[in-house]
Amino acid sequence: MKKVKIILLHGWLFNSLIWTNFRKKLSPEYDIYSPDLPGYGKNPSIHNNIKFLDEYISNINDDCVIVGWSYGGLIAKKCMESNNFIKKIILINSFCLNKTSFISTRSIDLLIKELETDRNKAIKNFIFECCKNSPAPISDMKKINKQMLKTTYPTNEVLINNLEEMKVIASEIDFNNFDYKKICMINGEADQFSKYNDCKFIRNVKIMRKMGHLPFYSSCDDVIESIKSFL
Repeated sequence: MKKVKIILLHGWLFNSLIWTNFRKKLSPEYDIYSPDLPGYGKNPSIHNNIKFLDEYISNINDDCVIVGWSYGGLIAKKCMESNNFIKKIILINSFCLNKTSFISTRSIDLLIKELETDRNKAIKNFIFECCKNSPAPISDMKKINKQMLKTTYPTNEVLINNLEEMKVIASEIDFNNFDYKKICMINGEADQFSKYNDCKFIRNVKIMRKMGHLPFYSSCDDVIESIKSFL
């Protein structure tokens, strides 16, 4: 029997290494792809993220499911508007499909300013915010820092371009152009970046009790079970 192809799409700051646990647990049952977005990890290309993902999927040349975390979910939603190979998307702690729920332009601009002023502090603060509402925040922070020692963070140019792109994509997405039966949202009840309670009109919503913004460590098994259930 042909395996379902799943593309794991990382979010802002972290590259595809973030999916290590998911790849190990999903690969026995699915064909797993986990690309680095342009400027991340081992991808030196300068494509914009939508163009890159569209071409990446076209090269696979087969139907697929995208699992997008955070900013990766935003990219997946935008790409789904025009790429017929994408049959389903699973959004993990991504911005809600509701214009009022996106991270505000002001907060993005503040993060850009902080990156320009003190890059190391901005990165450290973002990682703290990602981990702080986890069931095991100290453990998760240690794990993510250890994992990212194997690679480098993107340049400020890439990170700031991504943040500017967030604002553009959020304004361009056609929220009336989705078959919501093909979308599953998995949100952490304790995630401060996305408002799951604004997404009740979506049929497939899974709320992970006690999960913060990071699904990769202490909440990994529960999220994977939700992915399998939807597929």
